[in-house]
Amino acid sequence: MKLDDWLKARKMTSAEFALLSGIAGKQAVHKYRHVERFPTAENLRRIHTATKGKVTAIDFMDQHAPVATAPAAAAQPPKPRAKRTPPSVEAAD
Repeated sequence: MKLDDWLKARKMTSAEFALLSGIAGKQAVHKYRHVERFPTAENLRRIHTATKGKVTAIDFMDQHAPVATAPAAAAQPPKPRAKRTPPSVEAAD
């Protein structure tokens, strides 16, 4: 479960959750719930404890998964290379 969903279900503010969990500052909780920042290991533990295991580190991993943003040219298959013919070697008589 995402932290934002957990807080909304309980009608809890970021400031209230900061107090409940022991996380220093409502700004940190706000950034965690809106996927602007990844929690530290200690804060992941606090979130897990405060939510009684409903929000886990895996929930944050899913939100912070890298997104492939390759340029369009790189997404196209490579063009086949022209075959090179070796220079002709004249047989020595």
